Amino acid sequence: MKKERFFFPFVVLFCLSLCWIAAFYLIGYIFSLLNVSFNPLTTQLIISLAGFLMFGSILFLVTRFFFRMERKTNTLFSNYY
Repeated sequence: MKKERFFFPFVVLFCLSLCWIAAFYLIGYIFSLLNVSFNPLTTQLIISLAGFLMFGSILFLVTRFFFRMERKTNTLFSNYY
């Protein structure tokens, strides 16, 4: 098994955890600005969904950038193959 494939799930879980932490503080800040408080279960669901949304957005942007770069290099060197 290659080293890159071994660490990939850990990198994904680490990034997802960072998104949840950022969502926790961001939602807490927004709730304090709006001076609202919800049921703890509702707050946890909002934080979880916000974390997944942030993670999905980051994943979308990263894959879009890398696939675009890969497509450019493939078309650039397609004459040499």
